[in-house]
Amino acid sequence: MKLRIKILSVREEAKLSDDELISYYERKRTYYKNAPVNNFYLGFVKAIRKILIKVAAKTKNYELVYLNDSDYPKDGCIIATNHKGFNDLPILLEAVPESFHFFAANDVPMPTGIKFLFMLLGAISFDRNNKDEKQWGLDRMSKICARGHFGAIYPEAVNNFKESLPLFHFWPGVIDIAKNSGKPILPIATFDTEKTVYVKYGKLFEVNACDDRNNAAADLRDIVTTLLWDIWETFPTITRNEAIETYVKPNLVGAITYRTEYEMQFVYRPVNPHSPTGEREISYYDVIDIRRNIQIAKRVSSYDMEVNDYKDFCIKAARKELYGI
Repeated sequence: MKLRIKILSVREEAKLSDDELISYYERKRTYYKNAPVNNFYLGFVKAIRKILIKVAAKTKNYELVYLNDSDYPKDGCIIATNHKGFNDLPILLEAVPESFHFFAANDVPMPTGIKFLFMLLGAISFDRNNKDEKQWGLDRMSKICARGHFGAIYPEAVNNFKESLPLFHFWPGVIDIAKNSGKPILPIATFDTEKTVYVKYGKLFEVNACDDRNNAAADLRDIVTTLLWDIWETFPTITRNEAIETYVKPNLVGAITYRTEYEMQFVYRPVNPHSPTGEREISYYDVIDIRRNIQIAKRVSSYDMEVNDYKDFCIKAARKELYGI
């Protein structure tokens, strides 16, 4: 018999009483636990992970330092950790002894080889800007976790290179998966210096059917932030300028280069019927799709890159592509 369940929207859930919510999530958990999954692929990911971990151990150029121990539940959990750089996944693969599946945005440009490697490691890829694809990813991760496997999520969704903010906003999707699967969340904080990566585990974070998803996500963010501060407390005292020079700036160079390539996808390149020699001045609003203007400015400013500088960058890039000047 095929199980069916109507997935309610956030607004529809808000109209339910506590008893109705508990009953609804009990049915949901039963549905996800018994929903069909590709067991061959799950086993394949575990086998491939063991091989890749051995290869990575011989090629890595850093050492992991664990500030405490963590007892992973045998029947699975959802790992929530900070997203601080492009080497987060290799670090998490070593820090977490269990095989896990993870979200990977396919709307971010990356080499085909990396995409293939992510697939081998159990990535659940989807377009973050597509509502249906996001729901598909949420459902797939819920099924995997409900069956006792491990999932890993970066609730910030983007790399955080802003030195004045330990963590960005936590999106509540991680809470939705915990509610759907009935599994707890294991908070983990990591922080890397030039040759050392520090790891600290938190206590299991339980989510109940009646918990507000946004409040629970905010609480989880506070926990991971505290773990991150605990790591920083072990470091010798340094000035703010020293921290910026030794960690922030080197990471920003790579981040800005990578992210500007991504943002350039949204540059609007109109066919210009006027002079190809550049006689017509191109304004910022001719070049950039206005609907995305605010979003781009916010994303770029989060990397401490001046928005005005980025406008100039886009205009110059468009001039070069359109007119060769």
